[in-house]
Amino acid sequence: MANLSEVVSAAVAKAIELDGSGLPEGFDAAAFEAAAADLRVHLSLVTRTLAAQPVAGSRGMRACKLLTLIGPVSVYRRYVPGGGRPESPVFCGCHGRATRSARKAVSRCGATLGSMQEASQTIEELLRFRISPSKVRKLTLLEGKSLSARPPSKSPAFDRETVIPAKCTRVRKTTLVSADGTCVPCSKADTTGIQGRDGIQAKSRELKLGMVADYEWLGKDGVPVIPANKRQYIVSHQDSDFFGAELLNLARALGLGGTGRLQFMSDGAIWLAKLAGDSFKGAEFTVDFYHACGYLSTLCKELGAEDHPRLFKKVRRIMKYYSADAALRHLRKKYPSGFENMSLEANQACSYLEERRRNMEYGRLRKQGYLIGSGHIESGCKSIVGARCKQAGMHWRHHNAAYVSAIRAAIRSNNFKVA
Repeated sequence: MANLSEVVSAAVAKAIELDGSGLPEGFDAAAFEAAAADLRVHLSLVTRTLAAQPVAGSRGMRACKLLTLIGPVSVYRRYVPGGGRPESPVFCGCHGRATRSARKAVSRCGATLGSMQEASQTIEELLRFRISPSKVRKLTLLEGKSLSARPPSKSPAFDRETVIPAKCTRVRKTTLVSADGTCVPCSKADTTGIQGRDGIQAKSRELKLGMVADYEWLGKDGVPVIPANKRQYIVSHQDSDFFGAELLNLARALGLGGTGRLQFMSDGAIWLAKLAGDSFKGAEFTVDFYHACGYLSTLCKELGAEDHPRLFKKVRRIMKYYSADAALRHLRKKYPSGFENMSLEANQACSYLEERRRNMEYGRLRKQGYLIGSGHIESGCKSIVGARCKQAGMHWRHHNAAYVSAIRAAIRSNNFKVA
């Protein structure tokens, strides 16, 4: 290892010259770069040795650059006229002129950092080799597309034993399925001819995020505790039928049917109710308590109550400890005239609560140890999709946003390993 030997010798000589005060600053970085350079040379020689093996019909050797975890390496292959251009006879799993480990490392940076430019700079600083932002983008989208096409699988960390906080009580094991949609700003190629809200042309397209989790413990406040390793996510830009089938496959991969209870949590959107009915029949379908509170607050305000915050606080408590139906009965009894002459906003809020009241029996759900809030999927929309795809000035192709988000979902699911 000529490069590493030279760096070590120079550092030792300088340390002796300075009366043994220690190795010079930056020695570790210089040694790392030298070792990587030596290893790249050795890998290239290995490929040259393998390419020297005789192959029928071959005419000499050809070299090409292949990105590895230690940087670009010149790899050799036998040249066979009409035989195409294989990536390398040495590294299996190569795609896009990169090894599998290099592709996953680069795509992780491309998906988790703020931009492809930032990812390129970070790779150069940490791994000590240069890669262009366009190459980072290509490998990131390639890995994301591969992840999206792959069947959902259980993370190795899913069955790992977790530390449960003190003063927790056990509840019947429950599989929680939750889903939501979030919009991503897209380019005109994906928004032209697409009608958005209020009848105008859309400027964004929806990505669908799904989560499957297990819980069997209640915290001291009575809220189910879901450890981080017991949650897995998927992202899709396809229609709700395809997404529902993928979410069901993920639930089955995580052991759906082996637990005693199944709960489906959503914000009450119509497409989610249909998805739950088609793919998760028999589940305890629950509408998020905090979405219901938003509509209940609007109703209280539009009824013309003198002390709207105080009224909302009271009926919110009724809904939490009993049900949305009980809260509506209380309001009808107290403000009969308000229900006779409701505004459009109040009518919409009241219709939302009445149509979903069977899925808002929060008192019963809390007593039986079910979750009543969709905070996990809401935070997933922000951290998995929003943090990367909704930055200022960004406009995505719809499928590209899904591919990048798929990598982030795999990372959050503990299901994305570089090696």
